[in-house]
Amino acid sequence: MKQLAEYLNARKAARIETKKAFAARLGVNEKYLSQLLSGFRSPSLPLAFKIERATDGAVPVSAWAPE
Repeated sequence: MKQLAEYLNARKAARIETKKAFAARLGVNEKYLSQLLSGFRSPSLPLAFKIERATDGAVPVSAWAPE
């Protein structure tokens, strides 16, 4: 998922948060987060809302909907 990957890469570059820490904040493990980033999995609707809140809207729920 491109938007989430860009968000996490920017946070890592700024030394704000690691992917592991972000996964923990969401309540998922790092492997699951990696599957979301690769597009192998899609989040449930409640998790998509958690991601939107955790990213302050940078990755909206609508980002997970197919075009």
